[in-house]
Amino acid sequence: MVVQSPPPQTFACNQCGQCCTSVSIPIEPEKAKALKQLDWVIERLALHGVDFEPLPKNKYDTRWQVPLTAERRCVFLGDANECLVHHFAGPELKPDECHRYPFSSGFRSSGLRQGPVMDDPVGLQYDVTASCQSVADGLSEGIVNWQPSSIPPPHPLGVDALPEEWPVVNQKSLPWGERDAWLSSLRPLIKDKSVTAWQLLQAASQIFHKSPQKSRVNSSFFERLWLILCLRKPYSLWSVAALLSGKGYVDNKVLGTTPIALASVLSQPVSDTSTALKAFVVSILSRRLPYVIGMDAQGLWWLAFSGWVLVRFYARALFLLENNTMNKTMMDNKTEGKRADVDESLVVVAIRLVERYYTGHQPRFVAWVHRRSRASAVLGRLLKVFPS
Repeated sequence: MVVQSPPPQTFACNQCGQCCTSVSIPIEPEKAKALKQLDWVIERLALHGVDFEPLPKNKYDTRWQVPLTAERRCVFLGDANECLVHHFAGPELKPDECHRYPFSSGFRSSGLRQGPVMDDPVGLQYDVTASCQSVADGLSEGIVNWQPSSIPPPHPLGVDALPEEWPVVNQKSLPWGERDAWLSSLRPLIKDKSVTAWQLLQAASQIFHKSPQKSRVNSSFFERLWLILCLRKPYSLWSVAALLSGKGYVDNKVLGTTPIALASVLSQPVSDTSTALKAFVVSILSRRLPYVIGMDAQGLWWLAFSGWVLVRFYARALFLLENNTMNKTMMDNKTEGKRADVDESLVVVAIRLVERYYTGHQPRFVAWVHRRSRASAVLGRLLKVFPS
């Protein structure tokens, strides 16, 4: 079985170090135990008062996590953003996650079918995460497909791990060539400034719904509805209640300690014709790993839709925080002029945040979207949000 894709861009790490900060990096227990036998590792762990621990609240993943310093940097990240494990202990003791980043090899999660092992020796296809700065920057140029400069161990997703046919929706499957044609029809829209990301999503949904009809609601209503549902996952119900009440809530994990006012964020203009945002949507729709773990193309559409909603939210929040206007009274466009739009650079930052905390590194969030995709599709058809 051959799954074709356009010629990919070759990835080269620029050692920005951002993939080694703020997030828990999984490490195989045997590698962690081997590292703890080294004198310099013992000294470094003691210096920062940290140690290896199992990944929290995840019975499906037996790996440990590399500890972070008080500055939220990997304890083995040097001052020049070099990997101290690679330099002093050798690449064989680096976590597999670090070997293959920003490419995906596989994960297991509650709620998703347990797919085949990803360590396929004929691995030719790669999913990539835009939590990597270089990948996110490439989205601004419309670059969606990437390949590593060398095959990282363990080998990524191979074509033999995919279902025999492309799972589209429910029990409907099509030849994999139809997927290539579907993606090929979307890629020209990325740099077309007359097409919005929402229109691109609607065009993508026509693979499930062939007869376009006039929508009963606008995209803004459905965007806000889905945003509230998405924000439940990393935060508590109390946070959502605060968000809905207009009092604001604190997004410690992503935006720090400044309270977020939903009304202020959603009233801030943000361009929906952003090349980076449209490329991000297409990059999610281009992923293969979700098909291995039981998702169909419709579920992948909802993951892309979730990414679109969240990027627009965080880009606007970042803009208001940067300009110190999160909690100020919003300006009257008639008297004080139209407010500045969110620029492309903040959209790229928002994409990296969303990939890190939602669509790229959070299997449980992907599982949550997967479980609700069919029910959400029914709601979407009833509201005629997209072609039905």
